Amino acid sequence: MKRVNLNHLLKGFLAIGAIGTVAVVTHAANFMYNHIASPGSATPASIVGVPTGGTISGGSNVSCSHGTETFNYTGASQYFYIYENIAACGSLTFVLLGAGGGGGWYGGGGGAGGETTGVIPISSLTSNVLTIMVGGGGAGNNGVPYTPSGGWYGGGIAGDTDLSGGVGGGGTFVCEGQVPLCNAQNMLLAAGGGGGGGGGMPNTVSGWNGGPGGGGSNSISATCFNIVCDGGGYPGSFMQGGNGYNNSNSSSCSNEAGAGGGGGGGYYGGAGGSFSGCYGYGGVGGTGYCASIVQSCSGVVGGANNGGTPPNESGGDGSVIISW
Repeated sequence: MKRVNLNHLLKGFLAIGAIGTVAVVTHAANFMYNHIASPGSATPASIVGVPTGGTISGGSNVSCSHGTETFNYTGASQYFYIYENIAACGSLTFVLLGAGGGGGWYGGGGGAGGETTGVIPISSLTSNVLTIMVGGGGAGNNGVPYTPSGGWYGGGIAGDTDLSGGVGGGGTFVCEGQVPLCNAQNMLLAAGGGGGGGGGMPNTVSGWNGGPGGGGSNSISATCFNIVCDGGGYPGSFMQGGNGYNNSNSSSCSNEAGAGGGGGGGYYGGAGGSFSGCYGYGGVGGTGYCASIVQSCSGVVGGANNGGTPPNESGGDGSVIISW
């Protein structure tokens, strides 16, 4: 347990009675913990007066203390604790940005991550802890035949050739409770990651761009725009983008055929890219999501504006901003 500053604790004392009884007002703003702490190392239950379960309420003696907290990419789950002074504000406002896909080698640019916004009444939650998963940018491909992993979390890998496509960007998620990873039962919001760009051929033909990630609950986020990708590679699944296809025509392209880009992570991951002739298509962006308790759900396809530029720049990371 983190050491409590005595001066902070004294702020909670109303009075000390003749028999030594202490009445405490819970000013939870004085007891903030690092939001990247591992589960169990700094829980709200260790804070005087913070709700430990059931209905979350600010209480009649606690005032709202407005604030904002930003979560950036770390490659691991992070945690947001709803203290009583936060609960007293009544609701939480969210802005999620998915990660961008990486650019393909001599190929197309990575798709930008999506943007999802929404408001959740604190009274609609059953836990005073939220798990935050911020997507990591997909790697651009600089001629390495194989990229071992997609952007965290859920970015698909590119097809394996000398002119590989870019890696899909990871999706960004907020879910209820303190858990290692989000799942379908606790998911509250998601912003899709962008698809990786397809690989091309030097001074000959460029691969196609990756598709943008989706935001909000708009199902169109899973499609491609302006024929920048085809989704003909391996399909995506829940939270996981599909992998790009290898180019089977490499022998007729001087062994330098561009492969497909990886799909972006999201509530439902985008499909990986296929290929046509000697160049690869980009991967599809992942979808956004809002649970039924999310009010004013909105989204912008590609709203993160962080796709990796050609020929091989990596995509930018996502983020989560929570305000109350």
